[in-house]
Amino acid sequence: INQNQLDSLTSFVYNVGIGAFKSSTLLRLLNSGAPKSEVAAQFDRWNKGTVNGEKVVLPGLVRRRSEEKALFLA
Repeated sequence: INQNQLDSLTSFVYNVGIGAFKSSTLLRLLNSGAPKSEVAAQFDRWNKGTVNGEKVVLPGLVRRRSEEKALFLA
């Protein structure tokens, strides 16, 4: 992977946690050599947080994942 990909993944893992990352489709695709665009599309799936016991899309996570995805693809 290149430096931008490493930086975006570092930000992502710091936020979601190493345990979640280790079992993620994103990591599986990355390790399998899938196209960058296919790997990057996985960032969009990690945009939810728990509010009042329910998983909801959080605008801050949408923005964060969008920036991580853009850096990954740069």
